[in-house]
Amino acid sequence: MTVSNEKSHSLLSLMPEWMKQGGKFVIVGFINTGVDLGIYFMLTHWVPFFMDKLVLAKAISYPAGVINSFIWNKNWTFKSNTGYFNLQAMIFFVANLIGWGMNSLMMYIGLEIWHLPELICLALAIGIVLIWNFLVSKFIVFRK
Repeated sequence: MTVSNEKSHSLLSLMPEWMKQGGKFVIVGFINTGVDLGIYFMLTHWVPFFMDKLVLAKAISYPAGVINSFIWNKNWTFKSNTGYFNLQAMIFFVANLIGWGMNSLMMYIGLEIWHLPELICLALAIGIVLIWNFLVSKFIVFRK
């Protein structure tokens, strides 16, 4: 191992566990978005049945991203090997449903009540739900 690799490895080991998990959580979020958008794109562009059923395609693609999120966060981000898979999955999906509602509510408040620009509203909604989902995942769904 080179000196620079040793320094970066030692800096990583000094980082609190929650910070490492937070970084992994964000990475998993990007992957989930890719799964969601990838399936949506494939359905709406390659499967003739869905070409005019965009909402139905999104109703299929979004849960695929949530399932991907559950698998990666359980096994990689939080390394949860408790035997309560069904209970964890149920709580995880309920928490994501609440997050979806929070996201929509934040968009409504930002756009309709505060009259903020769309990109600011998107950033606020994503940030709030990211924090919500991380805290629920860490302290409830995948707690050790």
